Amino acid sequence: EDVLFDGNTAVTITATASGFSPGVRTFTVYDNDVHHIVFGAIGTNQTSGVPFRLSFTVRDVNDSLMHFFRGAIALGAVHEGVALPMSPTSVSTSNSIVRGSWSGNVTVNGWGTNIQLVATAPSGMTGLSNPFDIPAPAWLTGFRITGIELLGPDVRLSFNSITGRTYQVEVSTNLSSPAWYP
Repeated sequence: EDVLFDGNTAVTITATASGFSPGVRTFTVYDNDVHHIVFGAIGTNQTSGVPFRLSFTVRDVNDSLMHFFRGAIALGAVHEGVALPMSPTSVSTSNSIVRGSWSGNVTVNGWGTNIQLVATAPSGMTGLSNPFDIPAPAWLTGFRITGIELLGPDVRLSFNSITGRTYQVEVSTNLSSPAWYP
């Protein structure tokens, strides 16, 4: 085991013993270090919260499919460098990666253009999907916050057509899942 991207290696073992014919056997030792991850194409437009099909393969330094890969691949979604909530966040050989390939449904929550999925191997090597868009819903068109007022622990937000509604904001360091309570 090493962390080098050295590809598959042919190994020959020769055995000799008095009174026996020599034995020679050549076999392949497969590289278990993921060099890169290749995504299948993702359709240009997706819908927030609606599952869509995704596939990827794990590859070695020679771009060979790693049939004998064992481990987990972390999944994420990013828009302009900011993580978007998605599921699943990990797939592994124990539940769904078969012979170096994975195909399944993923769900991304959020909106934006040029969103990409990121797959990360145990070694830290990553792969990026092609960019795709998740258009904002029609009701959001023209939606604007027009006023913010602090009222003790509460925040009063005014929107372009709705005024005077008070919201309590949950403080969190996890920006991917804010909570607003009317």
